[in-house]
Amino acid sequence: MFKKFGHGDAFLIEPIIKTAFPEEDLWPLVTELLLIKEGVLCFGEVSETKAISFACLTEFSAGANQYLCHLMAPVAVHKDQHGKGHGRALINHAIEMSQRQNGHRIVTLGDPNLYGHFGFKTDDMLLPPYELPDEYVAGWQSIDATGFMTKGPLSTYFPAVWMKPEFWLP
Repeated sequence: MFKKFGHGDAFLIEPIIKTAFPEEDLWPLVTELLLIKEGVLCFGEVSETKAISFACLTEFSAGANQYLCHLMAPVAVHKDQHGKGHGRALINHAIEMSQRQNGHRIVTLGDPNLYGHFGFKTDDMLLPPYELPDEYVAGWQSIDATGFMTKGPLSTYFPAVWMKPEFWLP
């Protein structure tokens, strides 16, 4: 069962984020995302004592038509829970939540081998907020949920919380 997370759940989420991303300091981003009331949905699974999984969907728009899209990030599963289907359930739930909100496209910046299992493909339709280094280009992936967005590339308009180069560059 998935739970919607808010700022009051930070104590549950912090360990999972810090162990899932030991080389990146994503905790300040996550705390900001947890404070945003509209346009961001953070959710995951919890046990009695800890978060098992965590993900956020952040609304952004694309192109002159302002297509509603979602950035799925960060995505994390507690290291003790790897290989138990929690990541699959989390990503499928994120896709379902985006579709319920009539999102046209869901994007992420992550491992193509992982996200490819869910139908994500390298995206050349939506421009990331910053030019990505060559080694990150294959990780900019999406699923087209509606089939409406057929011509690109389209400029993207992300909320301020995501407009920091350190989230996009090595």
